[in-house]
Amino acid sequence: MSGSTLLMILGGIVIACIAALVMIMLVWTIPWYGIMSGFFVIGWIALWCGVVYDLWRRADISILPKVIWGGVVLLLPLIGLVIYYFARPGPADIRYHGESAV
Repeated sequence: MSGSTLLMILGGIVIACIAALVMIMLVWTIPWYGIMSGFFVIGWIALWCGVVYDLWRRADISILPKVIWGGVVLLLPLIGLVIYYFARPGPADIRYHGESAV
């Protein structure tokens, strides 16, 4: 192996290490907490919209329980969603508008 080939290989290794270090520094400086909290908020909004849509479509409860559940979900955002999903009946027991009673 000639000296120029060895020098080119070592130069390539050094350049690759510098590029990797620069990428690590760039990734380290990204505010991951902001990105993760953004994903959390987007997921929470999607769940909240799903609960409101589910409440709106349900035909097995009257207006007053719908308003109460909506208030619980709105006033206790995260806990209200969890409580609603655990307290609601199973999918076989829920009747929606436009469905026939079996």
